[in-house]
Amino acid sequence: MTWPRILPTLAIFGLFSCAPLPLLKQTSHHTVQRALEAGFSQQYFLSYPGLVLVHPGGLPKEGSSSGSNLRILIFIEGDGAPWSGSGYRPPSDPTPRNSIVLKLAVQEVHLRSEGSQKQRSRPVVVAYLSRPCQFEPNHALCSPKLWTSDRYGSRVLGLMEAAIDQIISSSLVSLRGDKAQFSQVSVYLIGHSGGGTMAALLAGSRREVNCLVTLAAPLDLAAWTSRQNLSPLDGSIDPALDPKKLAKTQSHHFLGQDDTLVDLPALGVFAGRQPGGTVDLLAGVSHTAGWERNWKAIRTKTCLTAE
Repeated sequence: MTWPRILPTLAIFGLFSCAPLPLLKQTSHHTVQRALEAGFSQQYFLSYPGLVLVHPGGLPKEGSSSGSNLRILIFIEGDGAPWSGSGYRPPSDPTPRNSIVLKLAVQEVHLRSEGSQKQRSRPVVVAYLSRPCQFEPNHALCSPKLWTSDRYGSRVLGLMEAAIDQIISSSLVSLRGDKAQFSQVSVYLIGHSGGGTMAALLAGSRREVNCLVTLAAPLDLAAWTSRQNLSPLDGSIDPALDPKKLAKTQSHHFLGQDDTLVDLPALGVFAGRQPGGTVDLLAGVSHTAGWERNWKAIRTKTCLTAE
């Protein structure tokens, strides 16, 4: 199934554009439409072949941010469209049909708006980051490897690293300031399924990430592909091969007890007691069902709501 191309090439916008694009407002992707109606807007990065949506609802007024800690919460998309042929034929377009993690990002904005005055006064940006080539399968940078064997590989990691850099930069530009205005810029990564795998890899390579939340995410790729009888992901990086990279990051990993795709052994070494890490099994939750219903309770168990 091919989704409408919603990210036109707008070279005149320069490196990034914070303005919502009219064509995106007309998308038939109902989860994206829901996010736009909730106040998210597109940021178009010429160097990123995917969808970036940002909600700056927690940004303070200009001049009131001195000495504050700018928090940027980035929700990372899963692997996207399902494979056909009993799971052995990859899609020609990896765009997700129903984004669980974007729904969680929208819910996060609502929960923060309903919080205490102290919580609402904190400078917070909530962003959604699709995986490369989702929503943009025909982009010049895209090839099927980026959503198949190499979907957790170094090239994907590099593209997403650059996108996060630009999310941070554009958030600061929207305040008409720079990092000197803030005592700290902290990034919080939340990922569902393969998005959690990528979140773990990104957290292990970025100093400003101090909170990682994964939902139904395989963190030991070798163990996961073996248990699921999948082809080895030869072009990907396995987070379990270097768990020390996450030793200084507060990490919270959640699995559904009814999940038949990602179970406890798929976490590998992360299923055990790790410094700064926790693991929770959620009753009545499968790989795709129950996450939105339980998000309010899940987030309170994590560093997302820490003072």
